[in-house]
Amino acid sequence: MKPLLIVEWLDAGIAPGWVGKRKRPTYTMQTVGWEVDRNKDYLFIAGTVEQKGNGHGDLSSIPIGCITKETVIEGEDKRGRVHPIVSGVGSSGASPEDRYRYAEGAGTPKGD
Repeated sequence: MKPLLIVEWLDAGIAPGWVGKRKRPTYTMQTVGWEVDRNKDYLFIAGTVEQKGNGHGDLSSIPIGCITKETVIEGEDKRGRVHPIVSGVGSSGASPEDRYRYAEGAGTPKGD
């Protein structure tokens, strides 16, 4: 299965009426979901996926140029590294708190 991600990205903004240079709206968004596909222009991320890969729903298309940060929650990242949350969920002695700390870079979860 493709990785589960948190994606931070800049959304286009609109301000009605006259707006000076200092009052331009900016919106930093967060989307959580499974990467369905990616090309040079867009990241396609789904909020719902069928476990065997036969379908998905709640699809968002995020322009690559708007993405400011991607965090892999579980699965394989762009470098081919498998994040231990996947192997640890339900099968190890690691608590959810330990797995979360490991995902944030604070060491190896207990029991893995």
